[in-house]
Amino acid sequence: MSPVIGRRGKTHLRPIFHQLHHAHHQTTCQAHLVVWPSGLRRGQLTMVVKIRLARFGRRNSPFYNIVVAHARTARNSRPLEVLGTYDPVPKPDPYDSSGALHKDIKLDTQRARYWIGVGAQPTDTAWRLLSMVGILPKKIFGPKENKKTGEVQASEVRIR
Repeated sequence: MSPVIGRRGKTHLRPIFHQLHHAHHQTTCQAHLVVWPSGLRRGQLTMVVKIRLARFGRRNSPFYNIVVAHARTARNSRPLEVLGTYDPVPKPDPYDSSGALHKDIKLDTQRARYWIGVGAQPTDTAWRLLSMVGILPKKIFGPKENKKTGEVQASEVRIR
């Protein structure tokens, strides 16, 4: 990136022009390749963004962060944003005297609505959690198809 200060003192980023020299030719052949500040070429400026779970915690004691991340990054890599947490281990509610167990979901609903509004795609598990909070409608899953044989298993339709 080459920062350039404009007329009003704002910093602008210009694309870097790389020159490729072919030394094996007698004459000089030059090709110009434009590299934009994000590291992507023109026409590749969009990436799929997913809302998914990143696993933390210990063995046999999972704890998940609900994160927004690029689809091709690793599960626990640095996300674009952490929306909340999900604790799947049932615990007694301290404010309920009946001793009912609950699973804890903490979520920033405003930011989740924002990311869905700009096109982030939730995974099936994230969709289920977001529908439990009331951000998305319940998703209807049909019968599963066997990957090896291609046959559809006879089972009832599940609503999550």
